Amino acid sequence: MTKLAPLKPSWFLSDFEPENCIYLTRADPDAAMWLPQVPCAIDWMACGPRTMLGTLGRFVLPAATTPIGAQLIEWTGLTDETRHVFYTASSDCLGEAEKLSREGAVLTCQHYLPRWPDYDIRWRTPPSLLADLNNKAKLADNVPQDLTPKRRIVARAALLEEIEKEKTPFALKAGTPLSSGGAIAACVCATPDEARATAKTFLDVKDPDASFVIETFYPFTQTWCANIGVYEKGRIYFGAAQQVLDDARKQTGSLNGGPFTAPDAVRDAALAIAEIAFDAGYRGIAGIDMGITEDGKLLAFDLNFRMTACTSQILYHDNACARVNAAVSRNCAFNFEAPLAEVVGKLEDIVKQGVFVPLSSFDNTLRDEVTAGCRLWGLALGADADETSDVAEKVGGVCS
Repeated sequence: MTKLAPLKPSWFLSDFEPENCIYLTRADPDAAMWLPQVPCAIDWMACGPRTMLGTLGRFVLPAATTPIGAQLIEWTGLTDETRHVFYTASSDCLGEAEKLSREGAVLTCQHYLPRWPDYDIRWRTPPSLLADLNNKAKLADNVPQDLTPKRRIVARAALLEEIEKEKTPFALKAGTPLSSGGAIAACVCATPDEARATAKTFLDVKDPDASFVIETFYPFTQTWCANIGVYEKGRIYFGAAQQVLDDARKQTGSLNGGPFTAPDAVRDAALAIAEIAFDAGYRGIAGIDMGITEDGKLLAFDLNFRMTACTSQILYHDNACARVNAAVSRNCAFNFEAPLAEVVGKLEDIVKQGVFVPLSSFDNTLRDEVTAGCRLWGLALGADADETSDVAEKVGGVCS
């Protein structure tokens, strides 16, 4: 089998960031009530694909940098030049960031950290600004008016009363300074009963600072996550991946290339939002969720000022597809009950063929709360969406 050519992203983030920049990607477990609650979820979020960072630093767990995982990276032609800052507990991260700041580093946080004022840290973007930019209740402050969905903000005390006034379907979202993700803080309420149940679930979350957004439901014909870079060197449009949604309109992945390529209007809108964020003082990468309504109007319905699940897909898509004459990539994440070594051994052929590009791995057995299994992130490639689905199914079934 011919050895794969080296694989690089279209851009390294180190091309735009200061060379002393270190990414603190860990969410605070004490402030993670709007993030997925499954075991290891916060660990996985902190330790996803990183090779696109280039030579920047990144906080990382040993479970994501194992020799077995490095074998996958080698087979696929990637080079991990990231400067690893290892930690074992979340409580260590801010203290280590303070120490690195004293040594001359500047820190980029990916999630709002409530205890940040207690530490003397040189932040690339102030955590308080990050909280405002990611707060779903403040979307209209950071998006041009013509791109903003119709919405209203409701206080916690009034939520149950206000949803009774709203005709379903509508979108209900939690506006909070804390990190959110995995569709935990947003839901399309199709019926009054579903709206009441969602509101009660939101109110059960112990977040006294949360307000709530009642937003018009738009049956989008297509939705994308556009990735932008907001830097002194310029505002960069990296690209966009089309979101794959299930019947409940929850995202299950994304597709890029061919018929899933975003129109120019998505690029233009993303760059307009990038300028607003730049003027506010944000520096770094962001993902902007947008959709096309049935009457052709483009709206931006969610802002994520951090690396997103499709950032690595967007940055690697062109070069990964070119190596194997593919047109479409599918962003995938896999959870296996089998040990990482067993999974990697069974993936060797498909990885060396280049149709599955593993970008990161995580050995669950190295974390106290989980005793078995592993997680992989990667791209399934093919001539069309069906081929990428076949590749993804093959990868997911290697240990069945």
